[in-house]
Amino acid sequence: MDETASTVPPFLTEGENSVAVCLPQIKTEDVSLYRATVTTGGRLVVRDGKPVVLGYFEEPVCTFSLNLRIPRRRITLTAYILQFGPPGGIRACMRYTPRGSGITGATMLLERITEAVFLVDIPEADLRILCACPENVVKFLARAGFIKKIERDGVRFETGPNAILLSELPVQNGRFCNLAEFPVLQMLYLQGMLLPGHPNNTGRRPMIIGLRDQVQAQAEYIYCGNYGITDPDELSPEDRDLGERILRIKRWFAFGNFRPTDELLDLKTIDSPIIELRDGVFLRRQGVNRYEFIYRGNTLNVDLNLGPNQSYGCPYTLPSVPARREGFSVVHLGEGDGWDPERPCMSSIVMHHGEAYLIDAGPNIEESLEAVGLGVNCIRGIFHTHVHDDHFVGLTALIRAERRLSYWAAPAIR
Repeated sequence: MDETASTVPPFLTEGENSVAVCLPQIKTEDVSLYRATVTTGGRLVVRDGKPVVLGYFEEPVCTFSLNLRIPRRRITLTAYILQFGPPGGIRACMRYTPRGSGITGATMLLERITEAVFLVDIPEADLRILCACPENVVKFLARAGFIKKIERDGVRFETGPNAILLSELPVQNGRFCNLAEFPVLQMLYLQGMLLPGHPNNTGRRPMIIGLRDQVQAQAEYIYCGNYGITDPDELSPEDRDLGERILRIKRWFAFGNFRPTDELLDLKTIDSPIIELRDGVFLRRQGVNRYEFIYRGNTLNVDLNLGPNQSYGCPYTLPSVPARREGFSVVHLGEGDGWDPERPCMSSIVMHHGEAYLIDAGPNIEESLEAVGLGVNCIRGIFHTHVHDDHFVGLTALIRAERRLSYWAAPAIR
């Protein structure tokens, strides 16, 4: 057997009621079955040196594992049955682990962004999956160099992820875990995936992956973040004509119409133990917030769970400048936006005779308050201006205060 030629990954061939494991460029007589395990229905035989699973399967997901001996190395293969029975026959995906040299799979790269947040890059499938999207995740990505400015066809735009795997837990350790608005807006507009005539608008949509409830919640939240209020009566309860005029302006900025989120994004619901994302990339759920990516024989695992007392951290370091509490003053906590990796988002404190009133509660609000010598228990109340997440995600910190806070906002915001 030609050692250098054996570089093509194993693959599966699927029949109406069978799955065969094929080993390209390896002679049949060189393969022997070392150990085989089948779970949930079916039976395993070896035919002409090729392992084959025969028979109908009793459950939608069947797994069989093979240990194969090949000269100078051993290969472990695990196949997952995704679909069984007529009319479509069997569909399956596979992962394999080479022990020794000779067989390699496609490239998958795993990068840690911050605690319990990862980027999975699969270049051959053009997938860059952000795994979890807590507050300020766009800033974490920019500081780590995964969002950069490039130029193509005379157009400057940003790089970055084009898919998001949502956390199954919407809140961990007092912090929101699924804040997809800014990552999605970065994909649609700063990467140009939605812009007409943009070189990065290839027709592929950003992908949102997650359990049904989380995907639906993010779809509604992204629609509101992208378009705001789209009901003229809600915009202007006492003057519908004014509401309609405002909507005409908003539609102009929305390229003519307000599109449902499922037209803007590719929404992938995890409704079975294994789902195909696209182009042969599979995702297997291993437990709460634990996932395995499978592509052409390679696998990567991610765990989106924060440990006890862990937090997502803060992407920037703030100087310590204690605020004066006597008299009347306005203290700015941040002058940045949701994209600026160096500065906190816009927020201020109004000081009045020792009482502190917060105007908006953005990302990392606890760190911002600490930088001016305050904590959540120092806040008397909050004025909430609008519902983009860079103005409200700090509310989870404020509700842990030891006293009840006053809250002021327009009816549409409340």
